[in-house]
Amino acid sequence: MRAVGALLPMGLVFILLSGTLLRAQEEKAPSDSVAAYPLPIPALSPSPVIQPKQQTFSRVADQNFWLLTGITYAATVADIEMTQRCIGAGTCHEGNPIVSNNRAVAYPVQLGVTSGFTAMSYYLKKRKVNWWWLPQATITAAHGAGISFGVRFAW
Repeated sequence: MRAVGALLPMGLVFILLSGTLLRAQEEKAPSDSVAAYPLPIPALSPSPVIQPKQQTFSRVADQNFWLLTGITYAATVADIEMTQRCIGAGTCHEGNPIVSNNRAVAYPVQLGVTSGFTAMSYYLKKRKVNWWWLPQATITAAHGAGISFGVRFAW
């Protein structure tokens, strides 16, 4: 019973304050006439659509990279085939000590080395190094030398 007795005066204070606040708001409330708004209300315009900032991505493996990669692998295959033809004719032997005279060994070794140089070029290009093409150009030049020796002795 004591708790109810303590809440009763607080409830009365709340009711009295609420009534006073409501009466004050009624006195301040403007009438519905146009004179109550001395300034015109601007029309709401739609807010501009905010576009998310577009991030520009530059492709690492772009047209230049794939062109050089294609030339590098073509030179690798041409070197292997020219060397195998020359070995088959008996006019030369493989000059690279890690590659045997067997075609089944030459392809995985040579293509693996070429893939390593291609991965190195990709890594450099991704890091925006200006000379990213140098590893692939080096292996292409080495295979070009092998092709030129093979052509000289194959026929």
